[in-house]
Amino acid sequence: MAITAERTFETVAPVVRLQGQLTTNATYYKGQLVVWNAGRFANPTNAANLVPAGVLTGFGFDPTAGGTQVVPDGPTPDAEVIRGKVWVPFTGAAQTDVGLIFYLADNGDVTKTAGNKTWGVLCVGFKSGYVLLDFDNLQGAAS
Repeated sequence: MAITAERTFETVAPVVRLQGQLTTNATYYKGQLVVWNAGRFANPTNAANLVPAGVLTGFGFDPTAGGTQVVPDGPTPDAEVIRGKVWVPFTGAAQTDVGLIFYLADNGDVTKTAGNKTWGVLCVGFKSGYVLLDFDNLQGAAS
């Protein structure tokens, strides 16, 4: 299911809040997963060497800011991302997913299929419709 609007998320303490800039020419949604690209938070793509950053929680360093941000070409806006253990929607989540590596999909969701991706996130738990991903436990290596 592609991300098309803000979504809520649940974490397991502790979490770390990161502040940085978003890449331009993209649309972002509060609650979506983002990767690092050229030192900025970016939408995931099926490319190598994009390291998972975490969950986008706010814009302009303000976690209460609106839920959608369209970023045109030009100045790069600020954003806040959290890392740690995050419950991420995943249809068919099961006990057998625990211990597997999940990859950030092009549409802001997760998949167990690496494709061209070289970095993933370890699944450390599950509940109906969700996997618990540990963004402090990244797996893989830059190629």
